Amino acid sequence: MKTHTKIYSLFMVAFFSILFTNCQKESAGINTTVNQDIKLSNTTVSAITQIRATITATIASNGGNAITERGVCYDTVPNPTVSSTKKTNDTTTVDSFSVRITQLKPNKTYYARAYASNSKGTGYGEEVTFTTHEIKIGDLFEGGIVFHIDATGRHGIVAAREGEDYAAVWGCMGVSAPGTATGIGTGIANTSAIMKACSTAGIAARWTNQLNKDSFGDWYLPSKDELTEMFAHRDVVILNGAMRWSSSEIDANTAWALSFDQSGNPVPVPQDKTAVLGVRAVRSFNF
Repeated sequence: MKTHTKIYSLFMVAFFSILFTNCQKESAGINTTVNQDIKLSNTTVSAITQIRATITATIASNGGNAITERGVCYDTVPNPTVSSTKKTNDTTTVDSFSVRITQLKPNKTYYARAYASNSKGTGYGEEVTFTTHEIKIGDLFEGGIVFHIDATGRHGIVAAREGEDYAAVWGCMGVSAPGTATGIGTGIANTSAIMKACSTAGIAARWTNQLNKDSFGDWYLPSKDELTEMFAHRDVVILNGAMRWSSSEIDANTAWALSFDQSGNPVPVPQDKTAVLGVRAVRSFNF
């Protein structure tokens, strides 16, 4: 009997603990009851990019109670609420405010509404619709210049912007980096294989791997086909005629580099790994 009583007591403690915790979580959030007395107006959208937009609105009336939170809620379907994705504004006064929405997806339509909350509930402004920009070759995006986009339009590669002026050897002479390939999408794995095979500081692959540029740290040495694609878009990437390393090995002593022929076409050239050639880092994006 004592055992049963003890189990029952433990059960009730656990039950009320969960109930109390859930109540705490609910009370910690804003009041989602629609409050028609809160008035918002003049909602506009500006500074639209591939992944960002700025929403501006005005709180015309606080509904008779102090505003405790204000911001923008948004979704890919109409009539977003604070239960959808939202971003708050730092201040809670009754006036105009702006919220910069980030981490959106390119070439996608969004619906947004400004909101404001007080102890009585939440009021919404008029809905606005906007479409983020499509990613195109030559765009500045996620730290570099877009030079490749796959058939889905959701994956691509950017080249680090010019100005690094780095040159280096490819790797260790006579030491193979097994598994390197030439195709688009293989540069990341190639870079890792080269660094694993050759521990020398400052080699082309290691320099790209250690590069931290425009707040991104996942740069790598492009494969032969990735570098060819970059050279094909040299006007937007801004490349001169200097020969540059790819991350694609030929054998233990040579690797592929690229240069331009007299007609300006990219030409792959086998080079000894100890040759000091130009290096241009790239990184991939996915969304």
